[in-house]
Amino acid sequence: MRNSFLAVVVYYLKCLPFTNPRSKPCVRDEEASKVGEENERKPQGWKSMPYVIGNETACKIATYGLTANLQLYLTERFNMGTVQATNVSNIFSGTTNFAPLVGAFISDAYWGRFTTLVYGCFASLLVRIF
Repeated sequence: MRNSFLAVVVYYLKCLPFTNPRSKPCVRDEEASKVGEENERKPQGWKSMPYVIGNETACKIATYGLTANLQLYLTERFNMGTVQATNVSNIFSGTTNFAPLVGAFISDAYWGRFTTLVYGCFASLLVRIF
């Protein structure tokens, strides 16, 4: 079976950063079904939590700074009234605060925590770049 570039990237994102160097290497799903249960990857617990907390802290700081500047931009450049600009800022703030709940649902129901975190960080990076 020919591997696509995306499959290789997902494999390395899924296995390499979160494995213990002393543990057995992560194997592909097809190989794991052939080999058995002995090569199954064990969860690493709280070792990755500082990165998750740091990422969320940086996102919240960026959002608060963006919200304050958004209101000023809306009133001066778009000539919105103060009440309308405040409403738009509150909607933006509410949406960004509700987004982690959507991400938690997607993580629990479909992708898993690390895949969701990788896609979310990548999407957040793209939004902030462009």
